[in-house]
Amino acid sequence: MPHVAISRLANARWLMGDDPVANVYLASPDLRIRFGFLPETPGPLWKAVASRNPFHGTPAWLITMDDNTPAEIVADFATDLVAAHAEGPEHYLTDTYPTDLDDTLAAAGWRTVQDERLAHPLWQSPDGYAEVHHLPDDLDPDAELAGTKARWVITGGTDDERWWITASSATPTRLVSSLYSAVVNPAPVRRYGADLRTLPAQATVNPVAPVRGSSRALAAHAGSALIRSVHPATGPAPAAPVNLGGDVRAALSRR
Repeated sequence: MPHVAISRLANARWLMGDDPVANVYLASPDLRIRFGFLPETPGPLWKAVASRNPFHGTPAWLITMDDNTPAEIVADFATDLVAAHAEGPEHYLTDTYPTDLDDTLAAAGWRTVQDERLAHPLWQSPDGYAEVHHLPDDLDPDAELAGTKARWVITGGTDDERWWITASSATPTRLVSSLYSAVVNPAPVRRYGADLRTLPAQATVNPVAPVRGSSRALAAHAGSALIRSVHPATGPAPAAPVNLGGDVRAALSRR
């Protein structure tokens, strides 16, 4: 369902192009924000960057999402990115949106967990299938913009199919808040056809009458960023992310 996020940007009159191998590139009308759907490029499936000057200089921030990230989270973020851009550079280039990010998670029933293998506490969803990490380390800005380090790391899913999102240190709080809200969104979602055969065993499936058009799909049930209708975990708690040299990336390689 990648077309959902792409269509939301295109409908906002963002510029769109592609290349011969099916990568799709979108840019805001002022060219300061670039959003890529990159199925034929090594690395994350989705990338969003913003620059103060569209033609030169280092990008201000980078957000990435892998190919298993639920399409609805990507679409929700795209919608909020369009709204932030419409309100002006101060809303997508600087941090002028005061909010306590932890309040979003706490209100959805998430809890803080301390893992002895990590130097920081993490937030975990009620069902244990999703985590949010806010790394306190001193990070190299160049490494962050290259995508090898990140200030925020969001992971979700089962051991069989993990997904992840990263955001660099300079990402405006408003946009990080958008990611948090998308991850904890409890709205029921739809899956069709072959997608139904790949749902994890934890999913609760309720048949519904067919409807026209696209709808929200796989994301999180009151805290699970994997499935928005899921039974509480009854087995052992999921393993904590592996600490890779100070970075928190659980199964982050693309399949």
